[in-house]
Amino acid sequence: MELSQLRAFVATSRERNIARAAEALNLTASPVSRTIKDLEKQLGGDLFIRAYHDLQLTELGERMLPAAVRIVTQADAMLPPRPGREGLPRVGATPWVPARFIDDLHRVAGEVFERGVDFDSDVSSVLLNSLRHGALDVAIVHLPVEVPEIATRVLGRYDFQAIVMSRDPLAQQGSIVLADLQEYSVLTMPRMMQPIPMAALHDRLAEHGVRDQVEVDLRDFMSIRSRLRHPRTAMLTTTAPDAPLATTVYPGEATLLPIRDLEIDFLVGVAWREPNFAHGGGVDEVVQRLHPPPGAPPVVI
Repeated sequence: MELSQLRAFVATSRERNIARAAEALNLTASPVSRTIKDLEKQLGGDLFIRAYHDLQLTELGERMLPAAVRIVTQADAMLPPRPGREGLPRVGATPWVPARFIDDLHRVAGEVFERGVDFDSDVSSVLLNSLRHGALDVAIVHLPVEVPEIATRVLGRYDFQAIVMSRDPLAQQGSIVLADLQEYSVLTMPRMMQPIPMAALHDRLAEHGVRDQVEVDLRDFMSIRSRLRHPRTAMLTTTAPDAPLATTVYPGEATLLPIRDLEIDFLVGVAWREPNFAHGGGVDEVVQRLHPPPGAPPVVI
């Protein structure tokens, strides 16, 4: 088994497409495809379930991936620093968390990595895929994360509220329970932001009889205002002033209502691979220095 085979496997798993993996490796598709087939022959089984323009890991592939990423990242860590921006630490954050967490990551990473960093911004699910495959070193994402090779530390906890127009009958109640929304169309962020906690949120709503759940398109936030003006429409959100929805979702004629029985952990945290061999312990230092400090309670958002 050769390092080049493991690189091809990791890149193909990350991109889920031979052509895109080849482009990332500065190769053509044919040699990458042959390399994957040779590796599968050595291992005695398929690494991917092959569908049209999409590859999914098999059970064998899932077992192989953590070890392959460790070997590739260890090999990369032994190489001397490359000129320019190549080889810089790679950090990321989802833009759908309050700005304080992103600003803190920028500040701490800038202090720890004096050469600078490459910064990536995307939804949590995309960042976690990059992190899992060694294409990212540390990221601010939505939690929880259920990937064995990725470690996490909680930084913040969402305190969700429901937003309705002030003329809505619920606006007079002061606070609500989820059952009060049974006859409402409830707007939520899309599941693709981070499938695990979003699925739990939707399940919680369904348990309390909320059947009309509408996932908001991330590309069209301006439609939220007009949707909220429809009768019996509410949105689950947070009151944090530095949250990305704060200036978009809260028209002046809206009312925020605490939810007494939501009982769901929807968290913001830092995620990284463990063990981590890159950048001389810098990733661990970044993780430890982010606010709040380890052992302190998470920030309520």
